[in-house]
Amino acid sequence: MTKTRDLPRLIAEAKLGWTLSKTHCKECRAFHATRGFLRATGFRRGAENDRETLVDVVRAQTGETSTILIAGSADSGLFEVVAQATTEKKPSIMVVDKCETPLHQVEVFAESIGRKVETRVADLTETVPQGPFDFIFMHHLLPFIQNDRQVKLLSDLAKTLNPEGKIFLVNHVRPVHPKEKPQSEVENWSASVLKFMELNSIPVPEDKDFFFSLLMQAGQRHEYESSVTIVAPVEQVLQEAGLGIIRQWHTEAVRFAALHGGGGAPTKRSDYFLVERLAT
Repeated sequence: MTKTRDLPRLIAEAKLGWTLSKTHCKECRAFHATRGFLRATGFRRGAENDRETLVDVVRAQTGETSTILIAGSADSGLFEVVAQATTEKKPSIMVVDKCETPLHQVEVFAESIGRKVETRVADLTETVPQGPFDFIFMHHLLPFIQNDRQVKLLSDLAKTLNPEGKIFLVNHVRPVHPKEKPQSEVENWSASVLKFMELNSIPVPEDKDFFFSLLMQAGQRHEYESSVTIVAPVEQVLQEAGLGIIRQWHTEAVRFAALHGGGGAPTKRSDYFLVERLAT
């Protein structure tokens, strides 16, 4: 469960995401319409899973006036991490995503804390901002990129780096589900979300049945798409993109009890790669 002190803001952002998704989302409607509520309950935590590590890396790798690109953002969470890590600095921050919903959420949050941010709608597999950037932050994006586009995406981003620039990748790569999860399993998961919301006084937006149907879509999408493995090892993809690994590590954590029935043994949670452009 999200910390109580964070809950009112997360509920407000969830409501905003729900409203924005009606206008701006297409195939991503279920994802963005439900994500804020899942984040408020803790069923999807995003950057909260790694906050201490993410903040430490961003703080260590950015300077007083760094140019920072957040490549892909499901909500305001990644911008919040960068803002926290650069509280005493004055970086130039750009957030790029192919949907306007999370970008508007970022803008609203940035205004609420008095920070400046530039947002841009773009499909990064087709076009990347010119830069140059000192630091590029990719959190849980690569597994969602088609395998035949991963090298090109990273190569294009590498070309936007300043000579001493770095790319920080975070991946959650799990075993592939060869088939969609059984309908009953997704229904049980969605019902658990609704029950958790009720117990914690998190309001269901509008029609409960419609919200449940979107939860079902979001649950199936997340479990399938986010667990698609990268065919070539990440190290190989990075090398082919002209990037060299400075540091590689991972973290472990006990599974979230509300999702997995009481926790369990530590499991690999995140793979981290801090990389730089190789000399040509």
